[in-house]
Amino acid sequence: MLLPENYNASEFEKETNEGGASQFFSLKDGQARTIRIMGDQDKPETFVMGYSAWRDGTKECRPNTDRGYSEMVEYAEIKTFTDRNGREIERKEAKKFWLFQIYNVTESRPQVWEVTRKDIRRMLEEYERNPKWGDLTQYDITVTRKGKDMDTIYSLMPEPPKEPPSDEVIKAMNDAKIDCSVVFKGGYPMGALTEDAPDVNDEPNDQSNIDRLKSIVTEE
Repeated sequence: MLLPENYNASEFEKETNEGGASQFFSLKDGQARTIRIMGDQDKPETFVMGYSAWRDGTKECRPNTDRGYSEMVEYAEIKTFTDRNGREIERKEAKKFWLFQIYNVTESRPQVWEVTRKDIRRMLEEYERNPKWGDLTQYDITVTRKGKDMDTIYSLMPEPPKEPPSDEVIKAMNDAKIDCSVVFKGGYPMGALTEDAPDVNDEPNDQSNIDRLKSIVTEE
């Protein structure tokens, strides 16, 4: 037989259609996924913080430093915003982000999550500082999305029990050879630590990587 007994055509085709961004964690309206965060502040290949900006359809990233911020503000396109008094103002804006490794428990695969939303970062920080939960790598979290565009709301729910990631999860993450830090050189995190991974330039976002970086789904 060519196909397995549990083959589901609709699910297979859906995965095919979303394949461009499948290595980067994202949700659509009404979706929920359970994940295990695998980032460590002392290991830049697993977790980085920085600034990003778009110009002429291309994205660049810099580390979370004063220089990184100033470079991304300079690079960013000018956008129009409405202030609290209803006045339109123009300014350049560099977006803050966290980028870290996760294991998608629901889909049984390693991924990378780029968190650009301040509310999600705040919720994660609150759980890690809560003595009842603590270290984010020690329990699963179910992430749910409702709404679209400016009306999008995320909820995060920690899932007991608290326990270290399994050996299976650790092996899967190691095998994925992810290096989050390469985004600052225009690289692509998934597989970046393999011996045959493409070289990246010291200057961020060489043209060979721009199209792949565009596949990262970022949410306002």
